[in-house]
Amino acid sequence: VPVFLDFGATWCKNCTYNKKRVLHTEKIMQAFAEKGVTLVYGDFTKQDPEILAWIQKYGGAGVPFDRLYLKDQDPVRFNEIISDKDIYEALELIK
Repeated sequence: VPVFLDFGATWCKNCTYNKKRVLHTEKIMQAFAEKGVTLVYGDFTKQDPEILAWIQKYGGAGVPFDRLYLKDQDPVRFNEIISDKDIYEALELIK
């Protein structure tokens, strides 16, 4: 099962933008459903040390931290600001 991991925080403007303008829009949620992608959100608002350890372990410095995990492939990394195009291109990697 492909998993889109989104770590964000309420105080993070880029996180809020990504969530409201891209990730949780009807068209992206539909694209995730069509490709069988599970969207997982980790709330870093209170700067949870376990989430920070995960972020740092996998090459991030903070939030937003967004990755698409696919079977037998390296995770797809996203920039701080995500576009619909970024998501659609990543979803094309799903066989």
